[in-house]
Amino acid sequence: MIRIEHKKLSEISENYFEQINPIINRRIDFYIDLFNVLFAGGELDDLYDSTGLRWNAKISLINQFLSRSKLNFKSNDRVQYDRIILDNVSPFVFEYESTIQDLLYFFKNKENLKAILLCSPEDSLEVDLLVRQNFNIVDKKKNVSLWNWIGSIIDYDLFDEFAYHVANELEVNTCPYCNRNYINTVIDKGKNLIRPQFDHFFPKSEQPFLALSFYNLIPSCYYCNSSLKSATTITHDTHLHPYVSGFSEACVFGFEYEALKNPVRHPENFAVRLLPGVNDDTPIFRKIFGLKAQEGNTRLFRIKEIYHAAHRDILGEMKERTDRFSSAQADSISVFFKELQTDKSEFYQFYFGNYMEEKDFNRRPMAKFTRDIIRQMIPDFFISK
Repeated sequence: MIRIEHKKLSEISENYFEQINPIINRRIDFYIDLFNVLFAGGELDDLYDSTGLRWNAKISLINQFLSRSKLNFKSNDRVQYDRIILDNVSPFVFEYESTIQDLLYFFKNKENLKAILLCSPEDSLEVDLLVRQNFNIVDKKKNVSLWNWIGSIIDYDLFDEFAYHVANELEVNTCPYCNRNYINTVIDKGKNLIRPQFDHFFPKSEQPFLALSFYNLIPSCYYCNSSLKSATTITHDTHLHPYVSGFSEACVFGFEYEALKNPVRHPENFAVRLLPGVNDDTPIFRKIFGLKAQEGNTRLFRIKEIYHAAHRDILGEMKERTDRFSSAQADSISVFFKELQTDKSEFYQFYFGNYMEEKDFNRRPMAKFTRDIIRQMIPDFFISK
């Protein structure tokens, strides 16, 4: 796994919050007005005429509260607002009336909302739990309806408006979970073309208050997000968070070679290995390799299995190239780096087709795999002279 880093990460996250905060607040204000209509004699006409939300958004929020006769999205007729009466209100609204109002005013406080949306990756689980404890809604099974309603305020669908901008600003070109697939963001002449998926590191189904939290939204590829991770429940003790740490030297790719078929580069001559760079009794070992079946990023994302199945051909190509690259050649080429106005990293990128420095691994797929394997094949190349 590759760590997500950016010099302006704090600025990017702050801008995200400043842009999404007023959108969430418009929903909060509408819900407060709806409560006023239901419980304090507010005017339906004022609710109908309220600005700030699209028609469909209003209907969606109102229907969260209604029971039998819901409003029709296809009609903007004022008459259907007459269904907004206490007799048509869902039982959960009465059950949680006080809690809902308290949550609305809690979210309306900018600092409260900011503490949730910009909580650090290390603190995010605790922040979500503290809010649930504060409002006595820790247990999802006992509070399903209220949890679902929270999703209409801290609504991941709102992120669609910002996903392209955030992804473009982060400049993460490869999936941080696998470093196998491009996740480029392409915006051409103002038109959004492609972007990565965003994974909820901590699933919104289990941590509802983190559904829009910046550091809980991980740009990732389809395979890692949808096929492998999905809504798997994880913790800081069992998995690495890409905004906190990557594999670095705690886990490196290795290989074994056995001449089974010709030519030398034939994929079946190679076996991909994952080698620990830390002791198995350390916390990071557990997060990377796992101590149980459900633990560890390498198990969750099936790193060894996928690289072995899909990328042994690249191993063969690297062996062919490194077999031609002896230590003597390395020394002789190094002499000319200055004259060629280049350096070892640039030569490495030219010859092996990828980036050598860990800080650049997010720029091209399989950069870590390439560096780790080549370092095993020609270790002398990586010795500073």
